[in-house]
Amino acid sequence: MSEFHSLDITFQDEGVLIDVLKELGYKPEVHEEARKLHGYQGDERNQKAHIIIPRKQVGGSSNDIGFERQKDKKFKLHISEYDRNHKNLNANNVKKTYAEKMIDKYTRTNSKFSVRSKQHTKNGSIKIKLRVNR
Repeated sequence: MSEFHSLDITFQDEGVLIDVLKELGYKPEVHEEARKLHGYQGDERNQKAHIIIPRKQVGGSSNDIGFERQKDKKFKLHISEYDRNHKNLNANNVKKTYAEKMIDKYTRTNSKFSVRSKQHTKNGSIKIKLRVNR
């Protein structure tokens, strides 16, 4: 049985988080009440989440991956040891894509700034330069 790990991640905009997961190729289930996650054999686990990527979308031997809403508006990521290194769903890739989308959202809603350039580096990071509009 794969062990779930929980990571506290600062995602405060649920809509942007859902958009990130969709951009990464998933169809997340969104629930008002947290639901139990399932392991790779379909067994119910103790961990619950509000946003769930069903195991069938992740891979044949994968577990559900879930984001549990916390009282402080952060999300706790529940992901198994097996799935932690999944190509798209590792925490760093989700954080990077989330940050990029939040910057895009901020510059669209705040006319004081605009994106001057975006550069994806060889190591997988992204450099974003902003311009102050006058």
